[in-house]
Amino acid sequence: MRKPRKMPILRHLSLLFALGLYALKLFAQMPTATESTAAPTDPIPPEKAYSSSRVERDNALLALALPEEIQWLETPNEKIIALFKPSEAEKSMGVIVILHTPETPQLWPAPLENLRRHLPIYGWDTMAVPLPSMRPAETLTLDTTPTSTALNTEQIALEPLEARTTTLTRIQSITERISAAITRLGELSQPNLTAVIDNSSVPDSIDALNKASLKALILVNLQPQEPLTKMQLAALFANRDLPILDVFFYPDDKYQIELRRLHKAEAMRKKVTRYQQLILPPQNFVAIDDKQ
Repeated sequence: MRKPRKMPILRHLSLLFALGLYALKLFAQMPTATESTAAPTDPIPPEKAYSSSRVERDNALLALALPEEIQWLETPNEKIIALFKPSEAEKSMGVIVILHTPETPQLWPAPLENLRRHLPIYGWDTMAVPLPSMRPAETLTLDTTPTSTALNTEQIALEPLEARTTTLTRIQSITERISAAITRLGELSQPNLTAVIDNSSVPDSIDALNKASLKALILVNLQPQEPLTKMQLAALFANRDLPILDVFFYPDDKYQIELRRLHKAEAMRKKVTRYQQLILPPQNFVAIDDKQ
């Protein structure tokens, strides 16, 4: 009698593995008692579409990081975050409003962030107000969906995105933001208003600043690639009674010497009664936490 041939071990294991998978498949298809008697469940609704705006996320995270400094400023067309630090002295000397781009204060240059943090030690309140950045056509398309002021870790201020937008010129947006900041400071009873502004933003801001009853203006020439023209300087120095501190940074080279001469000459032509220039170390050398 002929003996049956033995199945090779690999073929034997392969057959067992295939049979096992087939059995598991059949078992998975058999309804269980729980499945047969359970009530049908509602389908999971799709997640809502949320705005992924970088500015919204940055503002939300900033509100979580600095809850005691956050001030929401509402304009007719938008809602922005400003940072307010009260004086740490017995009596406030006044308030310094710091105006600059880009949109988010946490990305500001070291000299301005240094002022915002440490001027309160010397008796000044500070408010940092972000201005809109430049656009090729100087227009801004803004989402007008209202955002909530109640922020927490579960809801990072990302409201459902709606297709309702408005278009503002940069000057309109700046004017509304400065007006909202002045109104808010009035509610906080902050007198003696001084503005700090960079040279790239002052041309579009001067009309709004002239309406703000400033005690002084500090012009910080942070953008050497955007020097102010003679016409822009004439508008800046139109109010001869407004004290102006004109800040420049090293190196004090031939180009800057000519720029400083232009600024001073225009101030003298406009008969500005109190005009002074100041040269500081390069802004890259200014430490944010340097209390001096």
